[in-house]
Amino acid sequence: AYGRAKMYFKRLLVRRFQSGFAAGTPHRRYLSELGLPCEQCFLGCDVIDNSAFGSSRIGSSDRDRTRMPTILSCLRFIPEKNIFGVLETLNRRRSWHWKIAGHGPLFAPVREKVVELGLQDHVTLLGHVPYSDLPQIYLDADVYLQPSLSDTWGLAVNEAMASGLPCVCADATGSR
Repeated sequence: AYGRAKMYFKRLLVRRFQSGFAAGTPHRRYLSELGLPCEQCFLGCDVIDNSAFGSSRIGSSDRDRTRMPTILSCLRFIPEKNIFGVLETLNRRRSWHWKIAGHGPLFAPVREKVVELGLQDHVTLLGHVPYSDLPQIYLDADVYLQPSLSDTWGLAVNEAMASGLPCVCADATGSR
């Protein structure tokens, strides 16, 4: 009942507007479901500072290529981000190192799962990383992973692409 009431009030609110901004196609579709015509919904409101990330791959060719390749994810520690699913997959093949920047309600359970699976040498939980430190985090990675089961728009994918990293994204990632 609470969910239906919440949707009812969202629809009442959205129908009062003549137009709106959406970060991507999933956002546009959701606003349309709430009653805002698609042609009145404009894309492009979520952005990153490309200049902060654009030069981070310069000079990266001198990195040690004998080490395990590093996967990077910058995300909130919530169920939708599929962290446990990736841990289970990584546990089957231990040829990568996964660095995760971010925090959230599942931080402690993820840390416990890393220990339970014996992945301490393969997973590094960086915690919250200040925005100004992110370009270096991306520079130290070989590939970016956005494993979300549901994501309206993963701005970290934009940051990774601006950093020159190849990106692997789940179909559910809104930034596709």
